[in-house]
Amino acid sequence: SALIASTEAVFPFDNQCKSPYKVNSQASLNWARHALQQNGENRSFWVDGTISGSTITFSDGSTMSVDSSLFHSNEQNGSGQCLHLWWYNNDWKLDDTTCDYNQKYLCADLPRPSSSTAHPANAQCDSGSLFQVVDQNDLERGQIVIKTNGENRSFWVDGSISGNTITFTGGSTILVYSELFQPNEPNGSGSCLHLW
Repeated sequence: SALIASTEAVFPFDNQCKSPYKVNSQASLNWARHALQQNGENRSFWVDGTISGSTITFSDGSTMSVDSSLFHSNEQNGSGQCLHLWWYNNDWKLDDTTCDYNQKYLCADLPRPSSSTAHPANAQCDSGSLFQVVDQNDLERGQIVIKTNGENRSFWVDGSISGNTITFTGGSTILVYSELFQPNEPNGSGSCLHLW
């Protein structure tokens, strides 16, 4: 799963995304930065939400108070009601701006919970593949989805653990990175992995 850009530059209310990307936490900002850097991007993108005073309202109707750490310095400055991830000083952060020009949207292609429960060996995912947690960015992406969907349960993820090695379904392996695990984990209680 990855961030994708809309195919055409559009005005902010002509959204071409099935799910416009929502920057609502430091983790979601960091994930977007990482994904855009990986794709070699160096331009600004519309993102989900409008701003009025100290409140951001997202397209799904949810709201949040403005978190100034998500914005560039001296922003938000009341220059407009639309939000974009502004490429400025070699970094992306939020900016409030006018809604009267075209640019591409940043669309979310986030991991999604499967529609039914299953044992890990029989795990079914709507996307056709299980989510892999290979680094801190992947962990944050999973946490964003769980939090955004209001979930309060565990989810199976791809991979089995044996000793200090995690082996994914496709055969690739990584060494166990303890920062991705809860305290006192992994503890050898099983070979399957889940976000809990």
